[in-house]
Amino acid sequence: MATVAEKQTIKKEQVARVTWRLLAKHGYESASMREIAQALGTTTGTLTHYFRDKEDMIQYTYEYIYSFVRERVDSAHAEGPASSRLWRCIETLLPIKKPHLDNHKVWLSFITTSFGKISVKRRNKKAIQHHREILLELVENDRANRKQKPAMTSADETDLLICITEALATLAAIDEKTYSPERTRHLAKVAFEKIIGRKASA
Repeated sequence: MATVAEKQTIKKEQVARVTWRLLAKHGYESASMREIAQALGTTTGTLTHYFRDKEDMIQYTYEYIYSFVRERVDSAHAEGPASSRLWRCIETLLPIKKPHLDNHKVWLSFITTSFGKISVKRRNKKAIQHHREILLELVENDRANRKQKPAMTSADETDLLICITEALATLAAIDEKTYSPERTRHLAKVAFEKIIGRKASA
């Protein structure tokens, strides 16, 4: 059993960061509590002091890491000129930085295991819903300032933008060489301009 001193040397945030890194390396099913404990320089007994089991630990990790994604999206939604917020929000969701790409790789692991896990499926759905609510609001605000009448509904525009960001993120996770950050951003801009009907503005 872990000593009191040992328990005091570890923080849940540390566990989350190490767990996420190992999930990115080995996948959702392969990363074990023993390996995570070793990477932290502690024991599985210490981990179970904070988390009931591996699933509980991964759930906390998911929420902890996703909070940073949420902060980026919320910041893009709230800051800067109104005309640039929609594109900045889309850009924020693209894996054009290495940490963002690594995060998406782990998220894909969650997706592939979610079919039989209700809790994982629920978390993924919650994440998409948050992005959709923000994008829908930005799309509707953007439409009010367009000179030409949009060719589709605001809901369709929003869903297409989500499809573009998710598809490009997945392609980049599979083939980083072909879908480099520059290529990914370029393709997103082309798609954005065709869907929205105006130039993407920074």
